[in-house]
Amino acid sequence: MQFQNIDITNNNNKLVIEFDGDKKEIEIEPKNYSIDELIEELNDAFIDLGVSIHTSIYENEYIIFYSYNYKHFSFKNEENQLTRLLGFTEGYYGSDIIHQSENKYSVV
Repeated sequence: MQFQNIDITNNNNKLVIEFDGDKKEIEIEPKNYSIDELIEELNDAFIDLGVSIHTSIYENEYIIFYSYNYKHFSFKNEENQLTRLLGFTEGYYGSDIIHQSENKYSVV
């Protein structure tokens, strides 16, 4: 079985979250990622930022961001946000401890 990749470019490689009252920005290196590589990259970036958010795949289709210490976080889903490729469709995800994508992540 051949797995497809997610194409990350300079136009879709950012994620800005508000966590514990501070805005934090993640910028992923542009390249092709398998979904597992991208999840690992995001989780490493959250650790580097010092935020207790983890990313995982739910039911092999949907992406979940969750705070493992139950702190609320939010993010905007703007044009250049990585979250669009991950299946998030709403414009804003308000303060909560978990956010799940509405659609399956996008592959090329």
